[in-house]
Amino acid sequence: IVSGGGAAFDRCWSNIRYITNYMGSMEIATYCVFPLEGEPVVASILVLPDRAARSVVEVRARNAIEVTVQRIKELSLSTGKIGIVEPDVLISIPMNHWERLRNDFPRADFEFVTEEFWKLRWVKTPEEIQVLEIAAHLSDLGTEAIAHAAEPGVSEGRLYGAYYDAIFSNGGEPGFPGIGSTSMLNPDASMPRVHPMERTLQKGDILLLELGPLYMGYEAQNQRSIALGPVPSDYQDMYSVALEAWSVVTEALQPGNTHEDIVKAGQIIKKAGFRWFSPLVHWMHGGCPRDGPYIGHPNPKLSQVPVTLVKDLCATVEITVSNQALTKGVMLGDTFHLTEKGPRRLQRYPESPEMLVL
Repeated sequence: IVSGGGAAFDRCWSNIRYITNYMGSMEIATYCVFPLEGEPVVASILVLPDRAARSVVEVRARNAIEVTVQRIKELSLSTGKIGIVEPDVLISIPMNHWERLRNDFPRADFEFVTEEFWKLRWVKTPEEIQVLEIAAHLSDLGTEAIAHAAEPGVSEGRLYGAYYDAIFSNGGEPGFPGIGSTSMLNPDASMPRVHPMERTLQKGDILLLELGPLYMGYEAQNQRSIALGPVPSDYQDMYSVALEAWSVVTEALQPGNTHEDIVKAGQIIKKAGFRWFSPLVHWMHGGCPRDGPYIGHPNPKLSQVPVTLVKDLCATVEITVSNQALTKGVMLGDTFHLTEKGPRRLQRYPESPEMLVL
């Protein structure tokens, strides 16, 4: 049983979409009963007829847990072994649904296999990598659209509009964009915002971007810093550290290396007197609530999964450099494909990782 739900910005749908390419709209809980033998069935509370008609799997619209129970009985698995894949390793299925499964199938052997399924998705197939390349191109288009729209007097909302237009016009999905602005002379932010503020850009601002558009459900994030006008020396210093950290962390993305090699490479940020507030590297699962593992996250509870890198992993290097108060910072990041020869950068805009200065 693979679970998912229609949370904000289509997050929590990642696993359902991975095995069926079905994505709903306003559903709260959805399951896919995926038997070893027989056809998969999607059980959902609300199904739009056109989506069901285009689906490659059977979709049954009623109470999702009722359909799930019915399908298990149809498959004669009432006493079988049934794995449950939760929406994320930190999120489970509703308690009343879990109780219903246990009450209806007291002799079934239920096992939560979320982490195993999660790890199954780490290594990408050639087809998945091709789709990620398109997603990375979409992030380039989104960045370029924002850069072209950014000028003094333009609202943050206009930047969001430019991004959404670029992504939708080129066949993508916007995902969960973060776009923020602050003055470099009197800064009050070190990270982007997920909703626009009623703020207009001014000369001397810096834009902080974290963009993750999707193509066919696959996400390739990038992070960018864009300056409107000359860059003050303190921001130049921070970005120089970000460039060096980006370089050494990227170089650590070699098959056979571990999470420890990545964290060691990232220490250059702390040695320069700054801090980071995001993982140095994280995987991409296409709108999963937690695109882990989070390697080098400042919160140890989110950075506990030991990792050995292997060929055909795809991961985002996310370099954030800020002051200790988190009132001033820069960002630089790209998604990489790990090859036998080392990491291959999927983004192309700008060609150089230098800060964009408009």
